[in-house]
Amino acid sequence: MNGDTRLSEALKASPAILDYVISLNPHDFERLRNPVLNKVMPPRITLRRLAAMVGIPEADFVAKINDLAGIAAEPAELSMPK
Repeated sequence: MNGDTRLSEALKASPAILDYVISLNPHDFERLRNPVLNKVMPPRITLRRLAAMVGIPEADFVAKINDLAGIAAEPAELSMPK
């Protein structure tokens, strides 16, 4: 996964990703547990945007998401813009 990956795709890889994302900003992201909002919002937001919203460098955020999904990411993959 990379910064262009939609949250919906990441969530398919591991349910732990939802808990991690919510933990970063419970006030705003807890609503992702609502089934209706969970269907509407994740397809519209990228991992890059989420990283910016919580103030985490994109590479670190994507690396954590990949780790939670059990995906070994190459360092070059994280730094290359698409």
